[in-house]
Amino acid sequence: SPQSIPATEMSLRVHVRSASDLPGLNKLGGKSDPYCVLSFKRQKRQTEYILNELNPVWKKDFSWDLREPLDSSDVLKVKVLDYEKIGFAQFIGRLTVSLASLTVRKELSVHENLLSKQGKSIKGKIQLEVFYSPPACAEGKHHSKPGPYSTPDGLDNTVHDERRHEALRQKAEKQKLPRKPIDFQVRVHIMEARKLPGELLRSMVRVVCGRETRETTVKKGTANPHWSERFFFNMKELPDVVMDTLLEIKVFNVKMLMKDALIGSFKLDLGVVYDEPEHCFVHKWLLLTHPDDPSGKSKGYLKCSIVMIGPGDDPVSPYSKMANEDTDIESNLLRPAGAQLQPATLTIRLLKAEDLPQMDQDYFNRIKKTFFPSASKKQNLVDPYCSVLYAGHTGETDVVYNCQDPIWNQQIKLGVRFPLLSDRIRFTVKDRDQLTRDDIIGTFFLNMSHISAPGEEGFLPTFGPCFVNVYGSPREYSDAPDAYESINKGLYEGVAYRGRVMAEVEMQLGQLPENSLEDVSDADLRRAVRTMSVKPLQYTLHGAFLSATMVKPSDAVVEFEVSIGDKGYLVNGEGDGTDVTSLTPPMKPVYDGHMYHYLPWLETKPCVLVESQWQDCQYRLDTLNYLLHAANHLEHGLGEVRRRLQRKCCYEEDLKGALLSAIALFEDDLGGLMEWTSKKTPLPKMYTRLDACLKESRHRKLKHMYKELMHLKEHHLLSSSQKHSKMSCEAMADECEDYLMELKNLAVEPQNCIPDVILWMLSDGKRVAYHRIPSHLLVFSEDVRFKGSKCGHVQTIILGVSLHT
Repeated sequence: SPQSIPATEMSLRVHVRSASDLPGLNKLGGKSDPYCVLSFKRQKRQTEYILNELNPVWKKDFSWDLREPLDSSDVLKVKVLDYEKIGFAQFIGRLTVSLASLTVRKELSVHENLLSKQGKSIKGKIQLEVFYSPPACAEGKHHSKPGPYSTPDGLDNTVHDERRHEALRQKAEKQKLPRKPIDFQVRVHIMEARKLPGELLRSMVRVVCGRETRETTVKKGTANPHWSERFFFNMKELPDVVMDTLLEIKVFNVKMLMKDALIGSFKLDLGVVYDEPEHCFVHKWLLLTHPDDPSGKSKGYLKCSIVMIGPGDDPVSPYSKMANEDTDIESNLLRPAGAQLQPATLTIRLLKAEDLPQMDQDYFNRIKKTFFPSASKKQNLVDPYCSVLYAGHTGETDVVYNCQDPIWNQQIKLGVRFPLLSDRIRFTVKDRDQLTRDDIIGTFFLNMSHISAPGEEGFLPTFGPCFVNVYGSPREYSDAPDAYESINKGLYEGVAYRGRVMAEVEMQLGQLPENSLEDVSDADLRRAVRTMSVKPLQYTLHGAFLSATMVKPSDAVVEFEVSIGDKGYLVNGEGDGTDVTSLTPPMKPVYDGHMYHYLPWLETKPCVLVESQWQDCQYRLDTLNYLLHAANHLEHGLGEVRRRLQRKCCYEEDLKGALLSAIALFEDDLGGLMEWTSKKTPLPKMYTRLDACLKESRHRKLKHMYKELMHLKEHHLLSSSQKHSKMSCEAMADECEDYLMELKNLAVEPQNCIPDVILWMLSDGKRVAYHRIPSHLLVFSEDVRFKGSKCGHVQTIILGVSLHT
């Protein structure tokens, strides 16, 4: 039987017994040196390694102290690794153990097959036992007989763990505080919020500590505002009074002409903060709820730090604990009593990828090309797979070897809790290396705020099936280590197209996944094939260069390259014969006699032409450009109002006329947009559920915006009882600025499968500067509402370099 493990008031205890039939990874002897790693809520424990053994017996006990009872979505992650003296440990197998049954049975015995990285069962097995000690009963009698606070053998326990010592120390520290008024300081750092419900948001946080109140600035037009503002509250009271003081954090939607609307709040006593180690909560997420909602549904999340400083305390730096976006945020969440999170399954289908660059060496092909140039053929020198990360949960597809256009047809299922807190799903396309660590081909993200909507009229995350473009470092291959790996990790803007991935995302509530990796079902595969089997359209990209100035002095020739996707992009100066039309003629810079160098194009201006084929998503780009068209009109009109406000001699009627003109044009645009988003047309073959949800959501928000605008215009701008002063017009312009932000938030299209256009400057064949232009801004349409704002217009482009180049 397992050895006695001291139990705290709440604890999770694991007895790792043994493993059997493990594969041998050592080349000499065919054995392994296995050890086991357990992970629960980002806290890891591991056994010792056993040399040359395929059936190791560890008999090792571990425990975790719990701050809150187990949730039905909690899991224990088990990994078995092969110890290596030199280099990294090798992966043998893994297992994810659901702890949902422990809330009822208190004990769990596991003897199951391990899984590979791809989620497939392997020969080896792992055996362990899990024990759960739930919260103490009211009487506190848990030493007389075996029970939830006794060891599995029924032995009485002496509580001496670190958590218990910390609690006793905090209690003793409280008792040492003098029974007289003393000084305390409470520091609150409001960082950011996520998933705030509502429309036309003007978010503001109000912090109430005792009798004092502080407020942040107002952030407009976003459900994910950032503040990073600090507040200090000084108190001189009896310690008991201070500990019972209520700290309340409220998030409001500020209304210019009406009472502020409460979005959600979070309350706690200062004694709760003081009982924490170092008297602080650092980088915690607060689950916001509304006091009038008995269901306790989430109203968004707020990230903050709360530090309490008493006599003799050293203030804790808010940077003493790292807040990594890729960690499991759900485990760093504070929830009020009664607030519940639903278990959910996030399904991510990865169907295939295209146009991936070369990632591996090809010595044989180089020799063959040297002696037989005509016989040389392009090789598929990449072994791709795709990994997914969301809220600390990970998964990856199988590796497809020697293939630039891999077909996976697999789905990754992640167990999460709803409402969702993390805003981004990170996809990383990698190249498997047998001898060194895997190379990163590129990274792309899907924002949950773009593919879902909160509230009763919202919709769950959904996406695709659709291609997503991957950007990163230049496509040229080098034997040297990639100097631009941070670009491929998605830390900086990608400077080159590196392929595209066909993906699909959906969510089901009320259940957790049984398997983390599965093959896509035939029905889902047929639907994806039917959606993406549309004949691609032929696109022609044309560009004319009028001048190039402020060129760096050099004796090297300068060229400009225009590409879209992999079309027009020359790798190491090689193309398919037609790609030369994507380059301007090489030319050396000429000094202008004053300060700068330029390219002497004179009367003959170079032009470039790139032909390409992409899926037809014109119906998506029409709506996107129409929204941007309306936003540009409103921005231009408000700019004119702002300029008149700055003139001290501007007449009131002129100011009012400019504002009415801007509102009238915006009113026409809103009317046209509402008609367009409600128009019933034959559905394209590529039409997805996200298209339908976005269309309905945009129409609802535009309708709400139009109603607000009419109320503003009729009651506060045209009313005879309203005194029209410059201040009142300025307030009206501020309201219209909110509409502008909301309109720009609507102008997002996550399913645009046409890659960006990238302009490169080459000096002596080397890429030195670039500029990216979103493809929807260059799309031509005979209807001016749907035409890209940069299509056919002369524009001045300032080339830049990547932050890491």
